[in-house]
Amino acid sequence: MLKNNPTAILISIAFIFIAIFASGCAENNDITTAFETLPQVQQFMDEHPNTKVTVTYWSESEITEITEELSQEWGKNVTPTAMYKVEASEGNLKIISWIDAESQIILYTFTESMAVPIEEVDETVDETVDETVDETVDELMISNQLYNGSIQEGDGYQINTIVIDVAEVDVSAESCVFRVYDEGELEHDKLIGTDDTITFAAEGEIIGVTLLSVGGGTLPQATVSITITDDDDIYLKQAVDGGHEKATYPGTPSLEITKEVSSYTVDQGEIVTIKVTARNKGDGKATEVRFSDPKPPGLILQEILLEETGQMTIDKYETRTIFLYKLQANEAGTFEFQPTIASYSNEAEMDFPEVSSNRPIITVN
Repeated sequence: MLKNNPTAILISIAFIFIAIFASGCAENNDITTAFETLPQVQQFMDEHPNTKVTVTYWSESEITEITEELSQEWGKNVTPTAMYKVEASEGNLKIISWIDAESQIILYTFTESMAVPIEEVDETVDETVDETVDETVDELMISNQLYNGSIQEGDGYQINTIVIDVAEVDVSAESCVFRVYDEGELEHDKLIGTDDTITFAAEGEIIGVTLLSVGGGTLPQATVSITITDDDDIYLKQAVDGGHEKATYPGTPSLEITKEVSSYTVDQGEIVTIKVTARNKGDGKATEVRFSDPKPPGLILQEILLEETGQMTIDKYETRTIFLYKLQANEAGTFEFQPTIASYSNEAEMDFPEVSSNRPIITVN
């Protein structure tokens, strides 16, 4: 019997402690795994290979003591419950998630920069540099709001090629299923409750979707706030009736310019006909297209048959003649034409790199 065997008692106690320790380690591993699957965390760890991940357990009573602070930090009311605080850090940067201890739902994720102690700052650094550092730290904490309003079940919100669908609204449970698509392909499928936020990486930034409230009616609807860390590259943001199935995406135009000459060898005094065509090989309309076509020295312009110099649009797969003119070869020699150059955009007002034609060479005898 155990009560008559001290050694057996000690062994039993040891097994109990090992079991408790193993259980805690397994739970921490689950929390760490959930944290590391976040797109923004994966991106952070890819960019910072020496990242250190730490997990800290906060009891409900401990969270209660800092509820007001968390509510201000998260921008919403925080209900006290046991949580894990998970941090990935390298250098003076860290990304932090608060995770519900029971459900393991990620409640809030953010990036911060840890301040450098004043005594470590080189006194020779001038005030201009100090202000620049402060502005950089502030930028890390800024999220730009793209949308704040209601979206009916089945509708969505589009950011460039990303569509966030309000897939299912459960009014009684105060929850909503959000599905995130990139050009029609499902990327994320998340169920969250009121005041919860999901975050994901897209367009090189972090997008956050917060469920503010849900409501009934002919169709249930969700009131949401959508933010992004930097909106400089956002060219399209709009609500979409019917969600991703009804969304349209601006295509990518691709112009190819060809310059042709009627003859590559001519005698002095002969006429050469020049033809410049543009073909849009892309799957989107080219807009705000402008051409420039410098004439070569040694050749005299005789007649312009066609010249499209104003701003124009070229549909996808369309081929169009832009310039057609005649030059007279008055000097002997070899002459290389300068390329015709075009600038253009797409329907989303994205500018594309300039394109150039070939450079024909003619010989005048």
